[in-house]
Amino acid sequence: MEQTLGRYKLIRPLATGGVAEVYLARLDGPGGFSRPVVLKRLKPAYRFEPTYRRALLAEARIGALLDHPNIMQYLELIEQNDELFVVTEYMHGCTVRALIQEVDHRRNWLPIPVALSVAVQVLEGLHFAHNATDDRGAPMHIVHRDVSPENVFICTSGAVKLMDFGIALGSMAPRDTEVNFIKGKARYFSPEQAMGETVNRTSDIYSVGLLLFELFTNTPALSGEDDFQIVEKARKGLLVSSRSLRPELPERVNLILDTALAPEPQNRYDTALEMSRELRTLLSNLAPSFCGADLQRCVEESFGQNLETQRRQIWRDQATQVADVSVVLSADLGVVPGPVSPRRAAPKRTETPRYRPEAPAKKPSEEAPAPEIATKPANVAPAAEAKEDGKDKAASTRQVDLAGLRRAITEAYDD
Repeated sequence: MEQTLGRYKLIRPLATGGVAEVYLARLDGPGGFSRPVVLKRLKPAYRFEPTYRRALLAEARIGALLDHPNIMQYLELIEQNDELFVVTEYMHGCTVRALIQEVDHRRNWLPIPVALSVAVQVLEGLHFAHNATDDRGAPMHIVHRDVSPENVFICTSGAVKLMDFGIALGSMAPRDTEVNFIKGKARYFSPEQAMGETVNRTSDIYSVGLLLFELFTNTPALSGEDDFQIVEKARKGLLVSSRSLRPELPERVNLILDTALAPEPQNRYDTALEMSRELRTLLSNLAPSFCGADLQRCVEESFGQNLETQRRQIWRDQATQVADVSVVLSADLGVVPGPVSPRRAAPKRTETPRYRPEAPAKKPSEEAPAPEIATKPANVAPAAEAKEDGKDKAASTRQVDLAGLRRAITEAYDD
């Protein structure tokens, strides 16, 4: 399906979502030069809609100014025949969603240092975005609003990259015109985001807390049969307990989660950098020699053959069969592994309100004993099912009917 777009040749589709679709493309040059890239375009029904064009343009403008090792690179914005295309780097590896599902499928846990390393790199990318300035030096006030396992990518190099600023808030982003809707994945909302209130960087920190929780336990901290239940639990601070799902977690890990997941924004970490430093200190205590090569090994042990097959097939014209571990610039579609075998019954979860620890415990200083770090996850049963009723819990980015949720919540309390 080769089609030329500016300097790029479209090779094949990678993913499609609610309003956008993503393609593998190639930049060729003299002397056999060739570089893979990813192109994102709006689906035909939305390509010439002003609202969606503004959103895609804003994503490209914001991304172009975020030059950081832990943020996916936005390379170019193309306009051809009045259609916009966003060009980003091609990354080889897997999403955090794919890694969690593969580890859970094998009935293992991720090693604690792996989870910490992923979260540290996400936080450092977020800190850069939160403090980014535009080309005139003015603060951009970026809030990602969609930090989730689908939007974090682990490269085979060991680098972790935050993807998809498509619904980010900021001085360059278009204002949300649909005031009765909130955007994102409900399972990764902060309480204030769930209620459609003003959000700032601490909302992203809460989402990283939810991401870290899932890295440790293979289980989302917010559970429910529908968005209403999930939003209501987020509003009340009713989260699944990490202490009950994985009792061997060091208490310092649980205290960090308590702080990141505090219901009130002012009780969380003030900045992503503050939380990153906390996690780095813990990582250095638990596994002083841990490095990117260890993270790389974890990905390769989980997806080794698929990654190698994908590498060999990258330039073939036919569609690859291992897209579950190929890079996808989010098109409102999560990337997940293939079929999962039937599972044992999950242990009963306990849901308890999470409250911010008292002030002295906000930055726990006690040294956690350094456990023996296994090179592979411990062979224990998964904490809980990765799916509910055959449906992937990691719902794609979508709009949530805020007005309907508010009415339902009000009626529930009136009763």
